[in-house]
This record gives sequence, structure tokens and C-alpha cells, in this order.
Amino acid sequence: MNNLKDITVIIPAYKPSRYLISTLKSLKDEGFSDFLVVDDGSGSEYSEIFREAGDLGCTVLSHENNRGKGVALKTAMKHYLQNRRSSAGIVTADADGQHLPGDIRKVALSMLENDSVVLGCRNFADPKVPKRSVQGNRFSCFMVRFNLGRKISDTQTGLRAIPRQYVELISDVQGDRYDYEMNMIFAIVRENLPLKEETIETVYIDDNSSSHFRVVRDSIRIYRTILLFTLMSLISTAVDVLLQVFLYRAMILHMAGVEYILVLLAVAGCARAISMVVNYILNYLFVFEHRGGLASFVKYVLIGIAVFAIHSIPLVLIATFRSPGMFTPGKYALIKLIPAFIIFPMVFRILHNTVFTGRSTRHREE
Repeated sequence: MNNLKDITVIIPAYKPSRYLISTLKSLKDEGFSDFLVVDDGSGSEYSEIFREAGDLGCTVLSHENNRGKGVALKTAMKHYLQNRRSSAGIVTADADGQHLPGDIRKVALSMLENDSVVLGCRNFADPKVPKRSVQGNRFSCFMVRFNLGRKISDTQTGLRAIPRQYVELISDVQGDRYDYEMNMIFAIVRENLPLKEETIETVYIDDNSSSHFRVVRDSIRIYRTILLFTLMSLISTAVDVLLQVFLYRAMILHMAGVEYILVLLAVAGCARAISMVVNYILNYLFVFEHRGGLASFVKYVLIGIAVFAIHSIPLVLIATFRSPGMFTPGKYALIKLIPAFIIFPMVFRILHNTVFTGRSTRHREE
């Protein structure tokens, strides 16, 4: 049964070419009838293209200035939630002709059949794919799998089908530009939403020259959460190491005769407690968009105790070989970083998926 009339196609567009119009016409031929096109501050020279989109029956939403792909998608989603109450879901597609109408139909029908989020995934083994796209996707897929434990073959695809019951949650995800699409993947994994992949044709027009992706700036935005988490972890580790070295040197002078390992563990426990509070506050304020209140802090403390046990391995080794000379900031930091690096992805995954999971409105667009 063809239910494509129950699906809304969302297309964010910034300075689009004629491919937008040809895509819309082809989608109507495929059986789609409801379209939300967002003019993301393209300027008056592109008004004719958006006028034609309106003549084809599309609802055209406009931003006065360019606000980014993420904001454009969320503008359309909020309009959808307010005005398409009987719709079965949405499909987001790009305006540059890289998503073929048949593939848009494919992911839409898959969403209806499986009642799940569906990603239209490209085949990056295809020689037509530009090298920068292959390398970028490999890196982003590695980051998702390394930090979230979920294998996704195309994290950068703009072709995504989302059932209506998940649209509000997805529309609340932080991110204004290309980072929004990566953060959407993080939210899907965090919320354990049903997810399916469909292989689509790989289309690059003029070697993807129409892309507005800014390699350095947008890459930083895309990996913002992981980069910030790494920075906060380094800050907390620095606090931990410096406190341990300071407290050790202060206590050892006044605790002659006390068992060496007890001094080390007492020092480590005090320093770890303080650095844990620092780390929690930093992650709470700057890294994770969702907050879990008191429950999240209790979970964090329990995880912190487990992490402390792992981080105590270097202390046991130092105590075993009685090597006070290792207790300098540089040497001790190096010893601590080894187990910290090993468990880094596990800690990020646990914090992301189980601790900071409460719904937050601090990033919602008004």
C-alpha cells in the first residue's frame, strides 16, 4: 500500500540550483504530495526558485539570514509538528540533487514498514565518491563507534526518515549547522531509538562543488561534544594529578611509619573526590545537552568509584615497588593517562547513554 501522501518531505536549501525544482517534480511523480522547503537566507537572487517551489504546492518557510542547516531543519520540524498532526513522519533530503527521488521513496517506505528511523546510506566503496568525503565519513563513523559503541555506515547522510513520534525529540537536539546531523545520531543512540539503514545510490554532482561545508569550522562543530568531553577530562585529570602530588608531599612528611599504600590511597581518594565534582560540573554545564538532576549525580558517583578503582592500579604499582620518585606531576600524569585512555570511550558512552539523559530545553529554538 502506497502511503507516501502521509509523509512530509523536508528540504533545507541555501542558494539552491535548479536541481531543487527537478527533485520536487520527480518526488511528486513518485507519489509524495507534502513538502516543506526552507529558504535559509539565500537572498533575493534565488527568490524565483523558491517561488517555483511554492507554485508546485510546497510550503516555503524563510529565514531572513543564513542560520545553518540544523536550524533550517528544526524550523521545518516545528512547523510540521504544529501543522501536520495526521502525518506519519518526515523525510529530510538535500536540495542539491544528490538524493535521487527513488531513494527518498525507498527510505520513506522503509520507515512506514519498520516504524523506525531510517538512514539512507551511501556506498563509499564507489570510485565516484570524492576522497575527502570517504575520509570524512570513515573518521566520523570511527568516532561514533569508538565513543558510542554503535556501527553506522554513513553518519553524514542528509537523507533520513523519522516517524512522527520521534520528531519532537529530534527537533530538540542541539546544533545549528552540520553539527546538528551528527548530534542527531548521538540522540538516536542515547535514546535507543529503532534505527535501520537503507543503501542508496551515490551521487556527486561536479565533485560535490555545490556543498557549503566548511572543513575546519564545521568539523569542529560536528565533533564538539567529543572534543569538549576530552578537554574537560584533561582538565579534571590535571586537577586530580596536581592535588595528589601536593597532598602526597604534604602528608608523607607528617605520617612517618604509616603504611605507604594507605597514604597513597588516602591521597588519591581525596584528590579523586574533588576532581570528580569538578568533572561532573564541567560536563553538566558545557558538554552534554541533557541533564539528569540528582539521579544523574548519583549514577555519576557510582561510575566514578569504579573509575577510581581502575585509576588506582598505578598507585598499587608505585606502592609495590615503593617508588616515591615517580610521584612527580609529569611522570605520574603519564602513568595515569594509560588506563584513562583505555577506558575513555567506555566512560563517554556510559555518561552519554545513562547519566546525562534527562530531557533539556536549554538548546531549543524559540
